[in-house]
Amino acid sequence: MQVTNRRTGEVVQLPDEYDDDQIINHFAGQQTTPLAQSFIGSAQQNVGPQLAQTLAQGPQRSTLPNIGGGAMVGLTPQQAQFTLQSAQQSNVDSMEQRMRQQQQVQNSIEAEKDRSQTLKLRQQELKNAIQERKIAADLAKFEAEMNVSENAKDRSSRESMATNELLLRADMADSDNAIRQQEFGLRERGMGIQEQELGLRQQQMQEEREYRAQTGWGQTTIARQNPETGAYEPWLAWTKRGFHPEYISPAPASTKDSDIVSSPNDPRIMEDRNELVRLLMRQDQEASIVRPLGDIQAEALASARIGRGQKPFVNQQEMDQWIKMEQRRVRDELLQANITGKDKVAPEVIEKEAKIDAETAAAEMMGLVLGTDFLVGEEGIELNPNSAKVLGVSK
Repeated sequence: MQVTNRRTGEVVQLPDEYDDDQIINHFAGQQTTPLAQSFIGSAQQNVGPQLAQTLAQGPQRSTLPNIGGGAMVGLTPQQAQFTLQSAQQSNVDSMEQRMRQQQQVQNSIEAEKDRSQTLKLRQQELKNAIQERKIAADLAKFEAEMNVSENAKDRSSRESMATNELLLRADMADSDNAIRQQEFGLRERGMGIQEQELGLRQQQMQEEREYRAQTGWGQTTIARQNPETGAYEPWLAWTKRGFHPEYISPAPASTKDSDIVSSPNDPRIMEDRNELVRLLMRQDQEASIVRPLGDIQAEALASARIGRGQKPFVNQQEMDQWIKMEQRRVRDELLQANITGKDKVAPEVIEKEAKIDAETAAAEMMGLVLGTDFLVGEEGIELNPNSAKVLGVSK
């Protein structure tokens, strides 16, 4: 028969004829292994080392009744083995149940830990969201304050700029008014100066006219050749018998073409000559002067030509005739002055001076310049080599 050792759980084969005392003595005389160790060894063989170790180490005990050695007494080996196996299976089931419970508890703990972490995460997210909203609110508040400040600064700056612009415009207006007043004053002064200058010019012109009238000069319109175009144009000029005309300015546009002549023998010049002959004869008669008619005609013709803007002489003969006439006139004046004066001058000196004066006057009437075109010598004037061309007279 088979008998299980309750202390070691070992199943042994005993003779069928053994009674209980023999079985007890058999187990008492053996070095037996404790039942717990035997059970653990059996469990390692049947359920695995990890579960067996858990069963050995666990502080919890099975809820099944502990089977003592007395409970095994009277049982057959099969019954004892069945009892032990039942107890073992019960313990195994209990341990598995406890392990499942522990696993469930552990799972629940892990789940709660995960839930706690999730809650903490949500709490942190909530805190972060609240913090973000707070930061956004603070930022919005700051931006609003900055906008208000910037708007205030801009408004203040614009107001300041507008005020400065108004002040600047006012200053510019005052400055412009002052400048306009100064300009107005300057214009008034300028007008006054112009009026004074105009008055002075008018006075000077009046004095010049009076002087010219007293010295035998008259203002008339004569022809003057334009050096650029070669055409004759009317000019106002002072004219005097025996003198080259002194041009004043171009004649007004209303001047008639009849005042302009282009030839020294123009009929109008001859008319002027005849009028001057009558005038000179009357003047000589009033002054009790007797002169040859040829001298009077030569003087009148030269003066008429000069008055019309022409050269006084057209040939050498006319020039020589005029020089002799002028020489006699100057000689008579010098002789008369020599008679009445204190310092007496020899007649030959008077004759020489009269000749030089007459030649000089003729040269100047022809447009020659003293010192450039001719010189005055002891016996008369001395012409430069080109003076004949300047004179422009024929032999």
